[in-house]
Amino acid sequence: MKLAELIAYVDTIRPNAYDKDVMTGWVNEIERQVWEQVINRAEDAVEYPGLYVYDEHDETELLVDDAHKDVYVTYLLAKMDYANMEIDRYNVDSNMHQAAWDSYAAEYRRNHLPKSHEVTVPSCCCW
Repeated sequence: MKLAELIAYVDTIRPNAYDKDVMTGWVNEIERQVWEQVINRAEDAVEYPGLYVYDEHDETELLVDDAHKDVYVTYLLAKMDYANMEIDRYNVDSNMHQAAWDSYAAEYRRNHLPKSHEVTVPSCCCW
């Protein structure tokens, strides 16, 4: 999914007063979490794409595949709810986001080997 597609989709399912730059900032937050907490822990991790600016990156493909787009959608909905002080909606969308996150992270980890961590043994004879 591309940045512009995501924002257009969220605007369609929940019309709102937030501009593309605010929503792009929220996408940057979740992209960083995706990269740090999931992707960068795999051996075949892609490089972190950096921060998006809507006018420059609207056609950029996001890190999470389309099958798990709810990771983004529910995050943006929860951010809007929080900003609007709609706590009941926020709680529902946060729970939905957590479920989407868990599903995505579990599938990603099933399909990507974790980075190997070399264990170094001290070279002293104090064993």
